[in-house]
Amino acid sequence: MQNPNFQALPVDEDVMVREFLRAEVVSPRYAERYQRVLQSHHWNAEQLFEPGADAADRRRVLLAEVRGFGDNRWLFAGFPADVSWRRQRLASRDFDRLYSGNFPEWAALGGGSRLVRDAARRITGGLVRSELVTGVRGTLVALRSGSPLPALIALEADPERWVLLEGHTRATALAMTDVLPNVSILVGRSPKHTEWAYL
Repeated sequence: MQNPNFQALPVDEDVMVREFLRAEVVSPRYAERYQRVLQSHHWNAEQLFEPGADAADRRRVLLAEVRGFGDNRWLFAGFPADVSWRRQRLASRDFDRLYSGNFPEWAALGGGSRLVRDAARRITGGLVRSELVTGVRGTLVALRSGSPLPALIALEADPERWVLLEGHTRATALAMTDVLPNVSILVGRSPKHTEWAYL
């Protein structure tokens, strides 16, 4: 019988957009880009996470202008428009099917396999050094201090292959922990998933 804590619950696309921005608006890699777009619209980050349709519209505009969401550009090149999303608690066994997006720097971290667990093993074994590793180790410190994390976001290529859209650094740090904290993952499914440029 499935543990009820790990059951998947359907969510709408707005939840995915909100979780994506929760992570990236404050991330060291992307915060500056988001801040420039926020300033161009005379918005602040707090307005993004208010309840209501206006805030939801702001989130979509921001994700489109920074990452190409809904515009078939950049990270979202080829990303299907008909994705159905579900939220579930991340389980240790999920690292056997959790892969990085097809980005050269993350593929190299895992030794070419793109499996997040392989990247975690290589970092733990001291086999790789890069700015990405510095970010992973910093996230690991935050995890061990009990800091909560936004949900990971992945597109399902098949039931045994989930490809990360957002959350590579967090996922790799989580794969290095001895005890997995309570973290969610949003998994999207679409019959057109093969069209995504980074699958």
